[in-house]
Amino acid sequence: MNKQADPAWVRGLMMDFPDLEPLYEAHVKEFGKLLPHLLFGDVVRWAVAASEAGNIETVRSFANRLEHDYPDLDSGSRNLIEVSFVEDLPSLGQVGAEIGQLLGPALRDEYVRTHHRAGMGG
Repeated sequence: MNKQADPAWVRGLMMDFPDLEPLYEAHVKEFGKLLPHLLFGDVVRWAVAASEAGNIETVRSFANRLEHDYPDLDSGSRNLIEVSFVEDLPSLGQVGAEIGQLLGPALRDEYVRTHHRAGMGG
């Protein structure tokens, strides 16, 4: 259950999105290695900023890539997406909440589950 995300998948994902490549490179330079859950905190902030700047198609493309990859990923990479991306996205009423609507069916279910459990009594 505490298996780490696949570093090759994380790196490939970052390199496939030019806006994320500098985030990845700075992260590795700062920490001396990849810390996927910490990096994905920056990815969430990037997605919110991109959405707010009107770059919704970039964010949609990233969300689509996560949805596409998700079923075939190892448990560590799936956990990374669930806990450090989907769960950390803004909730309804917060800046960037529209990103939740860009998620595909599997990740949208995860978003609803994690963002509504506290507000709906469980």
